[in-house]
Amino acid sequence: MQKRFLVKTLAGSMLMLGVMVQAHAGGLVPGSWRSDYRVQINGKDSTVVMNQFANQVAKAMPNDLRTGAKVSVSTIGNQGSATVCMTPVVAGALTSPRLVFNKFAKMNPRCTLISGELVGDTVSFTGRCDDPFTYTGNVSGTVRVPNSWTWWANMQGVGRFPDAILTGLQIPAQTLVTMKTTMSSTLTSKTCP
Repeated sequence: MQKRFLVKTLAGSMLMLGVMVQAHAGGLVPGSWRSDYRVQINGKDSTVVMNQFANQVAKAMPNDLRTGAKVSVSTIGNQGSATVCMTPVVAGALTSPRLVFNKFAKMNPRCTLISGELVGDTVSFTGRCDDPFTYTGNVSGTVRVPNSWTWWANMQGVGRFPDAILTGLQIPAQTLVTMKTTMSSTLTSKTCP
């Protein structure tokens, strides 16, 4: 009886270990991924910022995501989205929250982002963005990878936007503002169009 219990316990432990290793070693699932994002200034949405951000996402896509990938960026109202066909090579290299953070940092080339503590599936970060066309100021945030088919990022800070954007939002020019961006990225299909 004890021997059977021990064998079942060991088999169960090995199965759980295998599931955990597979989830982390396999990285993100290759296929078509959609990222939805939103940018707010002092709690207000800005279509102008969304359009500029959408263009930056397309231009800042790292080469390994561009290779063999279809990138499309669109904005509707105050939210934007980008679709990427992630190859097996790229997906297989993103095997941890810290590696996903590194890719996220490359997707923000006008920001210097420094990873902080890793707690569970979440990496915190701090940094600074210097973009004369959108935001200039300090930032902090998190990148979270709860599973192989989803990851999220948020970033906030206090800094400056160009006066034309502030005026469009009825915020006085030269005002320090609070910026907040949120992004969720989800696998939509294991195949690419």
